[in-house]
Amino acid sequence: FDSKGFIVSPQVGSGQVLRIDPKNGERSVLAQLDPGVDNLTFVGDRLFVSHFTGQIAEILSGGETRTVLPRGLSWPLDLTVGDDGNVYVCDGHHFFAILPGGKLQTLGMLFSPGYPGNVRGVVAAGTGEFIVTTSQGQVSRYRPAHGESEMLAQGLDQLYGVALGPRQAIVVAELGAGRVLSVKSGDVEVLASGLRKPLGVAFG
Repeated sequence: FDSKGFIVSPQVGSGQVLRIDPKNGERSVLAQLDPGVDNLTFVGDRLFVSHFTGQIAEILSGGETRTVLPRGLSWPLDLTVGDDGNVYVCDGHHFFAILPGGKLQTLGMLFSPGYPGNVRGVVAAGTGEFIVTTSQGQVSRYRPAHGESEMLAQGLDQLYGVALGPRQAIVVAELGAGRVLSVKSGDVEVLASGLRKPLGVAFG
């Protein structure tokens, strides 16, 4: 609640910061930020909001904002180079492209359509297409520009690294079970077992 008794609520999916009248439910937008706004606090009548990317902004009058702490990466776990030469990073709640000059471009996030989940591993698999592993134990084919993902395997134990080999062979590191797996047409085959916390995998 603000000092006048209104509810102030960050909307993670839309990035809006709303002011809600608890008497009648009437809403007004205090500010529009990128999706991923996750918390807020008041310092007197000053309002500060945080974001999944680590950004902190102050909401000023008239919907203006002031960046207190710039955005960055929160938990980058894997990266790949796409056909276009850009570097792509899976950062848990976000999937970014790193553009020339180091600018981060958000391609997908936890609450956007088709996002496969908290991404831990990524490898480019053609134009605009990626194979990803998630914290939910899934392997998916992800197309961020189309807002869609296709699950290739699920129910695995703490997946991390993923590699794409000859003839589009998908291989993943399964940390929880200490294995390296091959995933093809929904079938999972064990390539190696008895490992201690495998995090990454690559083809020579």
